[in-house]
Amino acid sequence: LLLGNSLSTTTPEELYKIAEGDGYNVNVTDLYHAGACGWQHKEWIQNAAPEYEYRVYNDMGFWLHGDIKTVNDAVDYLDWDHVSYQEWFQKNKGDTVTGVLKDFTFEAACTLFESYNDWIYDYLKTEIPNAKFYCFQHWSWQVGHGHVKDTATQTQMYNMIQETTEYFCDKYDVIMIPSGLAFQYARQDSRIGDVLCKTPNDHVHDNGPTGGQYLNGCVFYEVMFQRTCIGDMWRGSNAPADNETHEILQQHPHNAVAYYFGENYAK
Repeated sequence: LLLGNSLSTTTPEELYKIAEGDGYNVNVTDLYHAGACGWQHKEWIQNAAPEYEYRVYNDMGFWLHGDIKTVNDAVDYLDWDHVSYQEWFQKNKGDTVTGVLKDFTFEAACTLFESYNDWIYDYLKTEIPNAKFYCFQHWSWQVGHGHVKDTATQTQMYNMIQETTEYFCDKYDVIMIPSGLAFQYARQDSRIGDVLCKTPNDHVHDNGPTGGQYLNGCVFYEVMFQRTCIGDMWRGSNAPADNETHEILQQHPHNAVAYYFGENYAK
């Protein structure tokens, strides 16, 4: 179960098809509201608000469960094995600041996020006590976004994401999904570069034609299944078809997972 916003909407298909290609039969569900931030998740859960789409990938294909529109119903619908929660940079309630916040210190970020994440993680762990929980470290925006003028500000944004997600993984005893680090590795590789997000009018989402969503799916797969993404499995729904690029898009997720969990984690 992936709780988040539009940054996680491409993940279910990639994760399902990579797992299927490696011989697993899984149910991957995205509980999604575009642009949703932590304070909104908290309010909507507290009020059982019907604000979500429940989007499923399994052996029946892709389908939308129209009767499930709340987190409350979703957590009770299945006996979940894995639950991922995705944070989103927003300075204050009602303030859609999504770029690099130069006046947003690490301490200020943690204070803000704790104001709702403490409650959200407590709720999820109480309602789904047997699941493994994950923090989805998303990527910094592509250069060209209004808040990311150059690689320096892109790196600054990623460093803030990395620091805060590492802090919350320790605080809540949850597992890191280091997609942001995999993106940084790929961007620094001259064979890929800063082309993983959808452009020309987006620069945020990973569903462009250069393999960002496949790279992200590989990170999820390695962390959740402790299996390597390297090999002749699913080649990505929107990734370049040539073998060299395909191998590169597998290697950077593998390296990002090894950074956090060691070389022998995903075999």
